[in-house]
Amino acid sequence: MLALTACCGVLAAACSADSTAPGPASTIAAMSAVEQSGRAGELAPESLRVRVLDGARRPVRGATVRFELASGAGTLRVPGLAGASPTAFLSTTDSGVAVVAWDLGPTLGRQEVRATATGADGTVTFGAAVRAGPARTVERLQGDLQVGAVGAALPVAPRVRLLDAYGHAVADEPVTFWAATGGSRIDGGEATTDSSGVASAGTWTLGGCGGQSLVEARTANGASAAFTATATGGPDVCIAVSYLSPPAPSLRAATDSAAARWSRTILTRFDPLLVDIGIYDCFVTIRPTRRDVEAPLIFVDFVAIPPTPTGRAILGSAGPCLLRPSGFPLAGFIRLNSEFMLANLSQAQIEAVVLHEMGHILGIGTLWSGTTGTIPDLFSDPPPGGAPRFTGPLAIATYRGLPGGDAAATGVPIETCGPAGTANAHWSEQVFGDELMTGYLGARGVLSTLTISAMADLGYATDSTQASPYVVSGNPCPAAALRFAPPGSVVVGGVIATETLIGPTGIVRNGRVERIVRH
Repeated sequence: MLALTACCGVLAAACSADSTAPGPASTIAAMSAVEQSGRAGELAPESLRVRVLDGARRPVRGATVRFELASGAGTLRVPGLAGASPTAFLSTTDSGVAVVAWDLGPTLGRQEVRATATGADGTVTFGAAVRAGPARTVERLQGDLQVGAVGAALPVAPRVRLLDAYGHAVADEPVTFWAATGGSRIDGGEATTDSSGVASAGTWTLGGCGGQSLVEARTANGASAAFTATATGGPDVCIAVSYLSPPAPSLRAATDSAAARWSRTILTRFDPLLVDIGIYDCFVTIRPTRRDVEAPLIFVDFVAIPPTPTGRAILGSAGPCLLRPSGFPLAGFIRLNSEFMLANLSQAQIEAVVLHEMGHILGIGTLWSGTTGTIPDLFSDPPPGGAPRFTGPLAIATYRGLPGGDAAATGVPIETCGPAGTANAHWSEQVFGDELMTGYLGARGVLSTLTISAMADLGYATDSTQASPYVVSGNPCPAAALRFAPPGSVVVGGVIATETLIGPTGIVRNGRVERIVRH
């Protein structure tokens, strides 16, 4: 019995040795999809994989496999090795497998790669249906350089053709058409290219401001082209908004409404000033532009802004970035947290936030200490223990005459509640409560004659009839909530968030930006 067992053991060992020793290569078979689709100039979605077997269907290690491009102008890459070529040789692994990556060439239609193994019968053919690559060029076909009256629908809708890096038309690609400046509107802004790579927007309706209006066509990977039109007529003063990305409809409506209201409120007509605005001149990344600017030009960017490391929500930032030689704002920027606003604020509050930030661009809280031009210093910074005041005579007179105002006031109270950035840059919450330019937004924000009079003190011609009815009435300072809050913290709709106000960094002279040097 022991001998039999030993014999059986010897026989078992011999059988085991025979079963694991493969013979010569006999066949080659595909281990990955033999048909796939991809884009010109890109890697095929799946690498090409084959297995070499012997006559007993066992994997053969060390067999030589040749992959060769049979059609198309692509190349093959061996994992772990630099370079690429139309032919690749490699040895199979312990499992009899060989793998290459396939760079699809620029030729559209079917491309093929064939794989053979030395000593093995048969050939594995891999095929790929190749379509155009990602859009690299957005070609304007029609709709550029039109002229129309403000508020008019232009006769020709913007139309584009998308081309990849090899000049192939890109079909079935989404294109977003959006009105970036001029307050204009595009109906049917989402389109998809046809088999010729062509996509068209809907009707382009000019906004209420005269001058240049711009529509941008943009693909998902960022390729874009701009269409311009000139609007004739319109009001004497029209604050221009330039959107840096397509905003949600409610955010755009709030912004356009705020710009229109300030345009009705500020009556000063500034001479056109030709300026080259660089990519970083206004704190946000913008398309470099050369244009005549009359009323202030405001760059607006609604983006999702992550919270601070401590979890504090960020409302955004704003301020005048470029000044005229006279000291008045030429251009400004607003960058606001779209996710925060849409999740936490009503439409009325969203409109109040944008109107508030535009007020800062025009000078409230940002130009009170004067500029290098003609705007006077109207900020009274008293000794420790005193209260800061705005000393503009028109605003003081308005404060005295408002219902609930202080008839004996010698200045307009400025915010002292809260951290730096909120304090000294807004009207006092404890005195003025729901006025638009306090640092804390409740259910509403009222543009009152107080703020309009302060604009007049800065040197603007204004229309006080654009103010809403207002009674001076304060709200408690949310000091407890803000005790450990970071600089710039504000309360918006009952939520603490941070707002960053940034002062001007440049003055435009002779069409060029001169940096403001602060000491």
